[in-house]
Amino acid sequence: MRKIAGVRVASLWRVLLLATAVAGHSRWMPAQAPATEPAAAATANELLLQAVQANGLNGAGMKPWHIRVSFDVAASFLQDADTGTIEEWWTGPTHYKRSIASKNFVQTEYGTESGVRRVGVRNDAPPIYSTVLNGVIRPINIPEDAVASLSVNKAERNVGDLHFSCLATEASKTTPSKVKVAPWIYCLDSAHPLLRMSSSPNGSGRMFLNHIVLFEGKYVAKQVEYLLDVPGGHGPNRIWSVQVEQLEGLKDEDAKGIGPPPDALAAPSTVTLSETEARALLLDHPKAVYPRIAQAAQVSGDVVCKIKVGVDGHVIWTEVISGNAMLQGSESEALKKWTFKPAQLNGDAAEMETTITFKYKIIWPGSTSDAAVKVE
Repeated sequence: MRKIAGVRVASLWRVLLLATAVAGHSRWMPAQAPATEPAAAATANELLLQAVQANGLNGAGMKPWHIRVSFDVAASFLQDADTGTIEEWWTGPTHYKRSIASKNFVQTEYGTESGVRRVGVRNDAPPIYSTVLNGVIRPINIPEDAVASLSVNKAERNVGDLHFSCLATEASKTTPSKVKVAPWIYCLDSAHPLLRMSSSPNGSGRMFLNHIVLFEGKYVAKQVEYLLDVPGGHGPNRIWSVQVEQLEGLKDEDAKGIGPPPDALAAPSTVTLSETEARALLLDHPKAVYPRIAQAAQVSGDVVCKIKVGVDGHVIWTEVISGNAMLQGSESEALKKWTFKPAQLNGDAAEMETTITFKYKIIWPGSTSDAAVKVE
C-alpha cells in the first residue's frame, strides 16, 4: 500500500471519513474571503509554509491583538476536568500579558524584555492551557524557518462535496535537532491554505477548526475541539474545546498598560535531573495500579513518563514518552500524588524536569489476580 511521509494512505482516508462523520458539513464554516491567493501550483513544503503564515495569530508583521477564550477540558489520566477562561494581550514575543482563570488554576503571566514575571501561581502553567489557546492562535505549531527542512507530502482527497489538500509532515535528516516536529497531518481547503482539521498519522487524535473568520488577514477559528480515541473506549472522546469570546486589535494606549505590577515574581528556573537524582528527592510516591485490561491480556513492560515538578515539590504535568497503551494511565494518576523535596539552583527553589520509569511485571503468567502482578 502506498505511503505518504511514512503514513499509510488508508490511515489518511480514515482520518477524512472521521472528519465528515464527527464534524458534519455544517461545521465547515468558510472564511469571508481568502487571506492568500489560491496555492494549487505550490509544492507541498510551499503550501505548508503558506498555511503556517495564514492561520492563527502568529507570524512576522502581526499587529498587536487581544483575545479572550473560554475552554472546557474533560477528565483523563493526564489531567483533571477543568473549565475557565484565558485572556491574552499581545504586542510581541517578549511583551504580552496572559491571564488564566479556571477551577484548577489562576495565574497572570507577563512577558518582558528581562524575562517572564507572574502573579498568582509562580510555577509554569500546566501545558493543557497553552494547548487549548494554541488551537486558536497557533494551530500549526511549526517555526516558519523549519518548514523547508521537513519531509512534507500532499494528498488530494474528496469527501462528499468537500475537497481537501492534506499535508503529511515529519522531521527529516536535515531538520535541525532543536526543532521538535512530530509526524502530523494538516488538511487544508483545496482553494487556499485555510486549515480545516489536523490529526495524528493514525487518526486517533483529531483537531477540528470551525467558524473561521478573517482577522487582520489571518484565518482564525472561533471554535476548536480536539477528539481522541481512547483504548477500550467506544468512539472518539472530546478531550478539550475552546471558544473565542472576544478578538480585537490592541490600541497603542492599551498596549502600553500591560506591564507587570510591582509584586509580580520572576518565573522560576528549571533544572533537568536524572531519574536517580530525582528519586533521591522523593518524599511520597504512591504506587501505580496494574491496569486490569493489561492483566487480562498478560501485557507487561515499562512505561516512561516525563514530568515537571514545581517549586512546591508537586508534579505540575506528566507526559508519557513510551510504553504499551494498555499499561498507560495509572502511572499518571499516581504521579499526581507524588511529592518531592524542591530542587535547588543557585540557592533558590527551582522547577525540575526528569523522567520516571514504571516497570509492570507479571509474576505468575496466566493468573489475573492482583497478587500475580507487580509495579515498580
